[in-house]
Amino acid sequence: DSAVFSDYALFDSIVDSSPEESKTEYCDAKPVILNAAIIEQVSIPEVRKAISMLIDLERLNEEAYYGYGRVEKSIWAEGCCVYVEAEPRVYDPQGALELLSSVGIAPEDIAFTQHVFGNEDEWRRLESIGRQLAEAGICVEYEYYERYAPSTPIMTGEWAMYTFNNTVSGCRSIQNLFSYFIPDNSLITIHLDLYGEDIQSAVMAEYELIENASDWDELIEHVKELTRILQDEYIIHPTVQGAKLVVRSGEYDNYEFKRVGTESYALEFAKLKRK
Repeated sequence: DSAVFSDYALFDSIVDSSPEESKTEYCDAKPVILNAAIIEQVSIPEVRKAISMLIDLERLNEEAYYGYGRVEKSIWAEGCCVYVEAEPRVYDPQGALELLSSVGIAPEDIAFTQHVFGNEDEWRRLESIGRQLAEAGICVEYEYYERYAPSTPIMTGEWAMYTFNNTVSGCRSIQNLFSYFIPDNSLITIHLDLYGEDIQSAVMAEYELIENASDWDELIEHVKELTRILQDEYIIHPTVQGAKLVVRSGEYDNYEFKRVGTESYALEFAKLKRK
């Protein structure tokens, strides 16, 4: 009677035939980190901003999610307790090239191998971002891996570009965010020492305040400030939020899509009524 889809192409074909019986809801945010330990130019602020200007998020939505995703304004999912809007990301390829030139860098000076992993959604997502960068002259090659395959560059921290999930509930995601940069972590993904002393000091100062917060409200305020730093410095990039895709049978009325728990979605069957 009802189904939740993960296949965007299949969902798109169903919507074309019966649009009144379909629905989308949004779940995890999908921000992206570029690894300054692999792409050394990423340590330069102008390069980080230029790269964000080379990514057309509307195009990413079309290529990765058939247009059913939602362009993000934060590295957190909308509705999350630590949600903070970033400065608007402007798609401006010519401006990006000028910004690179201002620090003596040509697009072809930047080269990396993009490790593509996960499910087909993630493949399309990472391929779209890599393709857009390559069209601007950045040298991008690809290596493909099964999801969570052992001993891959993804699992050993030797990746160039990484996309991860930040959930609406936020609690687990906040802990994940800390794991990206705290010292002595086995898999550091944000190498703060490569971004300059000012950024490193600001991030670690907020982290210390978070660790020593006296209550939840104080902790949340400092996570928000940490978020502002990471977003404003273009260390983590908001991109496009995927969707939960639902189709119901035309035999039923009073359909409702309901959040269950904190991080998952399900259909509320109790209120369905047969026509």
